Amino acid sequence: TYSVNIYVLTLGEVFYMPLFFFVSGYLYKDLNPKMALEKYFKRLIVPYIFFSFVGIFVIVLLNGYYKNLNLFIHSMGRLLPSLFITGTYSNLIAANGPIWFLLALFMVIISFSLMKTIFKEYKYIFIAILGFNVLLFTLNAWNIKLIYLTLNSAILGMMFFFVGYLSKKNDIMRF
Repeated sequence: TYSVNIYVLTLGEVFYMPLFFFVSGYLYKDLNPKMALEKYFKRLIVPYIFFSFVGIFVIVLLNGYYKNLNLFIHSMGRLLPSLFITGTYSNLIAANGPIWFLLALFMVIISFSLMKTIFKEYKYIFIAILGFNVLLFTLNAWNIKLIYLTLNSAILGMMFFFVGYLSKKNDIMRF
């Protein structure tokens, strides 16, 4: 039974991240990059920072790091950078790991908004996203990991976001 649960969880992970980005692309409304930056900074980055600090506070409180100044400083040195260095490649303590998607979605939305401004045709956006994914694959093959600001997840999610966006624009989901 245990191995079946692991497979179910792994199968779920294969679908929930792409589905999350697909739905986000489907619900996205076109904005110029400046407006997207202002709007989504408030909606995604502010909650990301707030809940990360709540997570840090809970970790410090539950583990008693506040009782010893050296331990507190050491734990802060591992917790604070985890806001910007993410993934399994990091040996840092993740203060609130499950909210990585807020930062990744912010990166996708801002990148997509910039690409829509630079490239007027969807085929060029597709080529750019494909290029980013090839670059990510190549870097991973060379054992170079993009652990900063969830760039690896953002690059992977960008294609699903784009497909969701195109689905909405072309009214593919009409029943």
